[in-house]
Amino acid sequence: MPTDELQPYEHLIDESALTAPPAILLKVVHSLNSEMSTEQISEIVAHEQTLSAQIMRLANSSFFGFKGEINTIERAITILGTSMVLNIALTSFLVGQTRSLHLHNCDLNQFWLHSFLVADFAREFAHSTAEQNYDEAYLTGLLHDLGALPLYSQEQEKTDLFSKPHTAENVDEYERDNWGITSTELTYLLLKKWNLPEKITTAVADFQNDAQERTPLGACLFFANEFASLITKPYRKNQLTLQKAEQLLEKTELSWEHLIHYASNLPLVAARGRQIMDTILQNPPPRNQLLNEAQVTLISESEKSLVKAQLELSGCNVAAVSPEQSFQGRQKDDQHGTSEQVSSDIGETAAHQSENSAGTVPREHPLKRFFRQLFREHQRSPSMKDAPAGEKHEHATPSIQQQTEVCWHPIAVFDHVTPQQELPPFVQPVVVTSEADPQTTYPTLHIFFSGIELAEAISDHDEQNLPQNS
Repeated sequence: MPTDELQPYEHLIDESALTAPPAILLKVVHSLNSEMSTEQISEIVAHEQTLSAQIMRLANSSFFGFKGEINTIERAITILGTSMVLNIALTSFLVGQTRSLHLHNCDLNQFWLHSFLVADFAREFAHSTAEQNYDEAYLTGLLHDLGALPLYSQEQEKTDLFSKPHTAENVDEYERDNWGITSTELTYLLLKKWNLPEKITTAVADFQNDAQERTPLGACLFFANEFASLITKPYRKNQLTLQKAEQLLEKTELSWEHLIHYASNLPLVAARGRQIMDTILQNPPPRNQLLNEAQVTLISESEKSLVKAQLELSGCNVAAVSPEQSFQGRQKDDQHGTSEQVSSDIGETAAHQSENSAGTVPREHPLKRFFRQLFREHQRSPSMKDAPAGEKHEHATPSIQQQTEVCWHPIAVFDHVTPQQELPPFVQPVVVTSEADPQTTYPTLHIFFSGIELAEAISDHDEQNLPQNS
């Protein structure tokens, strides 16, 4: 939408808590071209007791692994780095400025967790490029959807859009139907009103557009938003396609190897980001519940892959094995059998169906109950079952080359590998492929996928296990 057509919606900004930017934002923008010193940042932090306490708590946290107590702001800034402290300070000020907002159909803490992860992921992506400014990428990510706050502060009817499978286009349609403008468009208008650099406002305005129209910073923002959404928006379908990814990589002059390396680092970056936001937010949002703690066996030729990163970001516990080991593991499972586990599942299913038919308990949604059963427990190899308690997790994350026993979990994801053997009866197989027309009878996922797309692939494959609604 052209800028002049956005002007009638300025009142949404003027009536919100975001009518003026926090003073620290201007200092951050200034620091993009001239790095601030430790003394300058220390002066900003020292005037805010809450912020000072947050910085000190983070610097002394076990996550950053520094020995000895850090008891001065100057030392904390040295440990964490001037850039990180400034970014945390900006995030903390924005969270504080919007804390009194009452949102509809949007959780404020979840919003800020998503924004912070997009910012952190964008900064990480900028590290892979020669041209991108790390702090500029962070700032763009943090502010990329700020216009959603004035929109979702408006009175509106409750919707189930965000708790069922949906796309970014569905969200745009919902916002246009309600307010005549999308959150992305209002964000652009807001950042222009705040006189932010054109490079940032252009990236925010264009990152959802056609891949060929995006700026390098917009491409960076798009990747960061897609990967962060795996954590904070479990029902949102992935927008990335193979063609889009190739176009975006061309924009940033990066290779597939760079993208895989970047994605492989994101689970650790996300863990750090959640710890930071747990410190900043008064009531941190709960973990993603759709695939939280789902047990997955990943059959892959490579230790680092896009598939493994996406599974972990979606909340899965992943055990990676090579195709050769998966075949050996199946032979072991055949010898020991899995009838006890399967019988237990069948017995529980029959009991639930009997209770439902008698009308003694309310009928649970089929998809929800299916996944509750599916993720309840996993089948471990005999050697793991018999091991002493202290030895079970001695090598929690072995490399594919080091792992000798296969841990068959309820979900088996084949990363560009075709299953060559019969699988245990309780295993739900999914093949991830980049081919347009894969030659397989197993359910398939595109190389880029979200948690809900994995869930749908599994449930579609095993519909006979789902109780039918009467």
